[in-house]
Amino acid sequence: KTSGNPAFHFIVVYSARSTWGDNYERAESMSRSIASYFSDKYQIVYAIHRKPCSKIYGGCSSVYHAHFVMNSVSYIDGTMFSGNRSELYAFLDYIKQVTGDKSWVTQYGSEKGNGCQGVSDVMAV
Repeated sequence: KTSGNPAFHFIVVYSARSTWGDNYERAESMSRSIASYFSDKYQIVYAIHRKPCSKIYGGCSSVYHAHFVMNSVSYIDGTMFSGNRSELYAFLDYIKQVTGDKSWVTQYGSEKGNGCQGVSDVMAV
């Protein structure tokens, strides 16, 4: 690959509700499942961050978020990940299944603004 986006980066912000409060194991399990959506065709890694809160459950709407970075070229057949909206919305439906939370929204590029204040669950692309 010599042009275009060599990597696809996205962030999944877990609500305190979907991680059962401050439960790292739950955040890790959901992140692993989310990464598996693409791992049969693309190399993907993720890292989970914990946001410190003054009150564990009621102090913030999100305790954990995960960054995912995916090689945009398939290791199976060399095709490039398209990342079109229909493909991303199918992925969003999968995230809803994994987390059991139907309130997910997507934010693209410049729509992300200065963070996710007031948003319970976000898949930022």
